[in-house]
Amino acid sequence: MRSLVCALILTAGCNRGLVKVKTGAACTPGTSIECTCRSGAAGSQQCESDAKSYSDCSCERQLGFLVGPPASLTAGKTFSLHLVVQDSFGDIRDDDNARVTLALEGMGTLDGDVLGRFQEGEVQFSGLSVTTVQAGARIVATSRGQSVTSAPFTVTTGPPVQLAWKDPLPLVVISGVPLEPVPEIVVRDAFGNVTMPPSPILVTLMTTESLVAVAPSVVFMSGEAQAIADLRLTGGAQAVRVVASAGGLQSAISNAMQVVAIDPEWPSTRVPDSPTLFCGNGVVHDASHCESLDPPGDLQDGARLSPPLGLETSGGVLFDRTTGLVWEATERPFGPTTNDLPSAISHCAALTQGGLSWRLPTRWEAITLLDLGAVNLNHSLYTTSVGLAPNVGNWAVNMTGNTYAAPLSALYTRCVSGPPLVDGSAGAPAGQYAPFVLLSPTVRDLRTHLDWQRSSSSGLVTWTQALVYCRDLIVDGVDDWRLPTMKELLSISDVRRTNPTFDPAAFPDGNAASHWWTSSAVHLWQDPATTTTDNGVWVIAALDGRTDVVNALDGTQRYGTSTGNIFPPRARCVRDGD
Repeated sequence: MRSLVCALILTAGCNRGLVKVKTGAACTPGTSIECTCRSGAAGSQQCESDAKSYSDCSCERQLGFLVGPPASLTAGKTFSLHLVVQDSFGDIRDDDNARVTLALEGMGTLDGDVLGRFQEGEVQFSGLSVTTVQAGARIVATSRGQSVTSAPFTVTTGPPVQLAWKDPLPLVVISGVPLEPVPEIVVRDAFGNVTMPPSPILVTLMTTESLVAVAPSVVFMSGEAQAIADLRLTGGAQAVRVVASAGGLQSAISNAMQVVAIDPEWPSTRVPDSPTLFCGNGVVHDASHCESLDPPGDLQDGARLSPPLGLETSGGVLFDRTTGLVWEATERPFGPTTNDLPSAISHCAALTQGGLSWRLPTRWEAITLLDLGAVNLNHSLYTTSVGLAPNVGNWAVNMTGNTYAAPLSALYTRCVSGPPLVDGSAGAPAGQYAPFVLLSPTVRDLRTHLDWQRSSSSGLVTWTQALVYCRDLIVDGVDDWRLPTMKELLSISDVRRTNPTFDPAAFPDGNAASHWWTSSAVHLWQDPATTTTDNGVWVIAALDGRTDVVNALDGTQRYGTSTGNIFPPRARCVRDGD
């Protein structure tokens, strides 16, 4: 047997119920003695030479590293370990043949065969590796409920082998417009760790489709990522991928993108807010923003923080800083009264105000002027948007919020200047049905930068139910949905379509309801029959996009073509796009 040091404290017996006893010289604490294992009880044993009781020589089991991991190693490079089982005096337990398991304390995993068995108290592991770059990693060995942890070590990157896109590229790209956010290229080792090339490299770009990738050549000099500040794609195609290549490295292939060619006459615009100063319980709200309601007013139109109507006088005309449109300045609230549509068109064509070219607005342009917080502005504007059956004629937009199409006469005229803001998908380029891009189960409007729910609710009888439905909606992990304002919902109503007015390719359930809820309450609307204030909320007709008023409490129609009918509207939710 090996030389042991006798202990003063009584300890448990050796393996298999045996105990250690002194042989030969007297058992003096701190003195090296020879011990053997004999049958007997744990605790006090008889010293063979002088028949006196002495403390047991300890046989406590413990694990240890004879050879641990190196202080620094390269990702993926193999190394070996040597472990032993010892007693409390540091001697190897040559009677121990237990199982042992290895694990990594740190990031990533320990690769290789991590299961072993002690043979006469010793075991060796080879072919182990760690692939995740880190500092302070440790290896933990566990056997029979006992563990031992190695000294910390560092894992460094392996040699560069591939290019990679640091983050996914956008799912939708507008032709000719630089990609946002700015894409970045990184160099990785074989295990995905970001590393550096040994010397500057030239990165070239191409696409998997017959599109032109316009971007400067990228010379990778230093740093962990190289930004490509002016990467743009021209044309139009589905499932386009951008490939980045460099000599000696694997190429980086991006995710699939949809490249959309936008007609230059298709301006992008934000939807102005349409505050009502009115709560769904029939009272005018103040600074509290309907907070006493259930749900609170932050779900309602009047409390939204979207861009307000931005009309300001500039150079003798009215400029809307929200939509970018320029409007005729006139002393009259909504321009002159004209007896017929041709006269209205002629008035705008002859206008020279500000040295600009003027025209009659589209329906959507007139809708952007709505201020639903104003009281009883019962003035309707001519528009150039033509209605379809059953409402034949040009659309008129009433400044109370009502929209309708019928033979028009003696309406107001206010002219506008600038590229037309089209209704819904009207004006789409040939072969393209909309400014909408399908991102199932949502759809993005490239004009307004709003994302829409493609499917919709059902059975929402009250306005509160519709507000809560959108507040609680989660689609593809996104939870910032809300019920749209009247202006937002009208922005996807297409004047060229009827039954439904919403593009069926983008919104396949567009005719699932007779009307659709909005978050816009009616400001002090008075029932023509009773002249009393009602709990009115604006809804949009699925048939043709006209606006109606329903009771916020039960969905009963209060104003429109079929007063008194019950038709619970549905809700289609919206969110601000990325």
